[in-house]
Amino acid sequence: DHIPSGVLALTEDGRISDVNRWLSERLGRDVRSHTLETAFPALGASRLGELRELIRAALESRSVQALHRVDVELGGFEGRASLHAVPLARPLGEVHSLLVIEDLEAVRRIEDRLLQSEKLVTAGQLAAGIAHEIGTPLTIVRARAELSIARMGEGNALAGDQRVIVEQIDHVTRLISQLLDYVRSTPRREAA
Repeated sequence: DHIPSGVLALTEDGRISDVNRWLSERLGRDVRSHTLETAFPALGASRLGELRELIRAALESRSVQALHRVDVELGGFEGRASLHAVPLARPLGEVHSLLVIEDLEAVRRIEDRLLQSEKLVTAGQLAAGIAHEIGTPLTIVRARAELSIARMGEGNALAGDQRVIVEQIDHVTRLISQLLDYVRSTPRREAA
């Protein structure tokens, strides 16, 4: 009852003898003494056939058999799970095997967050590369504009146009700097 996975206790003929709390809460109904077909009609014939074969193979081989990372809908549980058929070494009352439903949704969410983090790292690297490629020509253009202002003198009417170029380049450079500050990883501070 205290594990965060579903457990069905199965009789030799495949009837459900008991259900743990995790799965019982998700089902919202009592499936004891039901067959897998009547307990989980939404599974469909194909998935039920796989489960039956999994349980049969486990009992025959006397070893745990599993279906990994399958999409299932079992009453109130819908998501990705690994299904494990566990034969008991000695029957416990009428129970001959267990069907364990290992919920992989939390793992999937962690994988999704990791993938998103990897995308952000890649975007940061791309942004840094683009910033460098844009920043270098802008620096050259700014230097040329300042050189033109110096050669023309401050009083020249065209010097004002050159100052506008310098101001706009400075604006773009600040934006690039802000972008780079955002995408750079910041070292974590150690807790004292």
